[in-house]
Amino acid sequence: MKFELKKLTEILSGTPDGGIDPHLVVDTSLVCFDSRKLAKGEIFFALVSNKQNGAKYISDAMKKGAVLAIAESNPDNAKNVILVKDSLKALQALGKYVRSQYKGFVIGITGSSGKTTSKELVAHMLSAFGKTYWGEGSFNNHIGTPYNLCRLDFDAPYAVFEMGMDHAGEISALVDMVRPNLAAVTNIFPMHMEYFKEFKDIAYAKAEIFEKVVPYKNRRVAIINADASFVDDVLIPQAKKQGIKEIITFGKKGQIKLKNFAINKDCKTGVDIEIDGKAYHHADLGLGERFAYNATFAVAVAFALGLDIVKALKAIAGFEPLKGRGKISTVTLRGFDITLVDDSYNGHPEAMRYAIATLGEIPKNGARKIAIIGKMAEIGSAAEEEHRSVGKVLAVSDVDVVIGVGKEAKYILDEIPDTKTKIFKENIDGLFEELINSILRPNDIVLIKGAHYSSRVFELADKLLGIGQK
Repeated sequence: MKFELKKLTEILSGTPDGGIDPHLVVDTSLVCFDSRKLAKGEIFFALVSNKQNGAKYISDAMKKGAVLAIAESNPDNAKNVILVKDSLKALQALGKYVRSQYKGFVIGITGSSGKTTSKELVAHMLSAFGKTYWGEGSFNNHIGTPYNLCRLDFDAPYAVFEMGMDHAGEISALVDMVRPNLAAVTNIFPMHMEYFKEFKDIAYAKAEIFEKVVPYKNRRVAIINADASFVDDVLIPQAKKQGIKEIITFGKKGQIKLKNFAINKDCKTGVDIEIDGKAYHHADLGLGERFAYNATFAVAVAFALGLDIVKALKAIAGFEPLKGRGKISTVTLRGFDITLVDDSYNGHPEAMRYAIATLGEIPKNGARKIAIIGKMAEIGSAAEEEHRSVGKVLAVSDVDVVIGVGKEAKYILDEIPDTKTKIFKENIDGLFEELINSILRPNDIVLIKGAHYSSRVFELADKLLGIGQK
């Protein structure tokens, strides 16, 4: 969206500084808050945090071709600067204004796990019906959400955003900017428990997404996972409390019913979905129950929009899982192939159990199964209990080799019987070389999963994929 300086200054409640061309026109789709990544023609938002003041980088941004900077100060007296009281609030105000001018259908998604995959899958599906805009990457917080809103494509009839949180009140602030016409809760898991008194409070925090659902052609829609925790006592009542009358459920107990799923020898998941007694079947490139739920959710979105379900399923079937989020690859090592299930983007207990269950559903066909499990994070005082619970799941699985990475992974390995091969590593240092030189064998099926930054097991996946992905 393009603005003349006067209008932009008004939206931001700012003051021009450093000498600005009054006829300057800027494009809000070209916003940037990281001067290291700034490209010519972009607007630089100099954000302030407890670690640094972005105003220090205004000169660098201008040298790279920024047309304008939005900042709380102008220490180098740079030209083309708008001064504001709070640069983050200015970014949020701009994102909110751009959203208010958008006339397409907006979908907002939240959940404890898989938000990015859900968003990407729904956007992929909607693209079969019309131009679709969706938020970049996992930008789903107080900075990423307004950034993505600023970049809205006004030529796209559909827009899809994800919203994340780890404290109560955060979704409320995000949904006030996004103002979805359709709000969805895909699941509820006990994550970020260190910030909540009890599990149920997380459901209330997620239900904040229903607070600012706005009408589109007189319709306000909520989509809820019927199998989620607290669906009947929190999620549905909270949606109704906000006056949303059109509530669509999906899942094994849902209106959009997940009837069955099964992984075949080609590592595809056959999914059976039923709507009003009519059966639909498709083959999903994602693995297991988690992706079957994702497909069912996407079908629920198509149903809510009155789209052709067969066409929607055809589009869903062509969606490939994202890197680090269940993507399956064949990797060639020393003249032989292994199957890599890269689920290394994050690791929390429920997702860990899903991943192990999915690994168990893959036909062995004589191959070994290896689980490289990194420590889990953001589970507070339950760390030992949760790691042991994952170990117990692995203990009764058909996994042959368990490699635990990180101090807490010892709790996992404690639960594994001696009939399986157990390997403990304090960290990933040297593990990649050990994998390719002595551990991995032809036809191995390898799952990699763990907390992203604290376990760093994603680096193993990246290195394996860098050797020889097919």
